[in-house]
Parts: sequence; C-alpha cells; structure tokens
Amino acid sequence: MELRIDSQKQTLGARDQSIKKLLEMLQSKGLSAKASEEDHERTRRLAEAEMHIHHLDSLLEQKDKETNALREVRVCVRVWGRGGEKEREKQRRGREIINS
Repeated sequence: MELRIDSQKQTLGARDQSIKKLLEMLQSKGLSAKASEEDHERTRRLAEAEMHIHHLDSLLEQKDKETNALREVRVCVRVWGRGGEKEREKQRRGREIINS
C-alpha cells in the first residue's frame, strides 16, 4: 500500500511539474502574442504615416507645378507687355514721320 501511495505521489508530482510547464508556456505565449500585437499596431501606424507623407508629397509637387506655371505666365505678361509698349512706340514714331 505504501508503494502505491509513493507511486501516486510521484505521479501527482510529475503532473504538477507538467502543469507548471504548460502554464509557463501559455504565459510566455500570451506575452509573445501581446508583443506581436504591439508590433502589428506599430507597423500599421508606420504604413499609415508613410501613406500620409506620400499624399503630402503629391500635394507639394502639384503646388510647385502651379507656382511654376504662374511664374511663367507672369514672365510672359511682362515680356508681351514690354513688346506691346515697343510696338506702340514704333507705331507712334511712324505716324509722326508720316504726319511731318
């Protein structure tokens, strides 16, 4: 009977050890899952930030194109305006010559 009790004690001790090991494994997996979830969240936020940066870069590029186009128009207006003044001056001189 004592042998049987000792055998059962050993069996129960081995089960206790197995349960402890299983609990440790579950706890470490829980921490691992939590760390994995945090990594996933960081990756998602990073991807979101990169998309936002790309969008802002596109807007900046578009605004640069618009600014350059307006500068070209301004230069053209200045050149044409000056050309118009020169042309008007030539026409005035030509009329003066004709009238004299």
